[in-house]
Amino acid sequence: GFDDSADSDGDGVPDGCDICAGGDDNLDTDGDGVPDFCDVCPGGDDNLDADGDGVPDFCDPCPIDNPDDSDGDGVCDSADVCPGFDDNVDSDGDGVPDGCDICPGGDDNLDSDNDGTPDFCDPCPTDPNDACNCTGDVDGDGDVDLTDLALLLSDFDCTGGCAGDVDGDGDVDLTDLAILLSNFDQICP
Repeated sequence: GFDDSADSDGDGVPDGCDICAGGDDNLDTDGDGVPDFCDVCPGGDDNLDADGDGVPDFCDPCPIDNPDDSDGDGVCDSADVCPGFDDNVDSDGDGVPDGCDICPGGDDNLDSDNDGTPDFCDPCPTDPNDACNCTGDVDGDGDVDLTDLALLLSDFDCTGGCAGDVDGDGDVDLTDLAILLSNFDQICP
């Protein structure tokens, strides 16, 4: 049904039956039945595509994923740690991509009390119930800070009704200072 004398690419295969117009149908280095000139995946079998995405497995960066990388971060969907976000952006260096970071700025993997809140963002990193003891918040502003330390030190050696008496034993002494310092920089829940 075709003109056998028409062979515009000169490969000896008439144009009407030419598998690869413009190239030599007889050159198929990888033996996949696709001439080299039209080979999508040189060196591999163009006919093998397990995930059906149109990219032969040999050249497919994600041969079991279709789509290969739906969030465009260069990580195959089957290995994507943070789907929908760039797995390669991790500003705090904790190994958790920013898009899925529980505690930006802190290490999501450090959770001393195993309560699911990383220590950096945990108001009470040693208390799984997050009902930490804020003993030492002398001024009642919700955290144990330098102001509390200054108030305690201004009451040091005071007995009876002293603001710095954080342990409630009636005086301000080294025990009170130790308690305050153990809770220092803690934000009260």
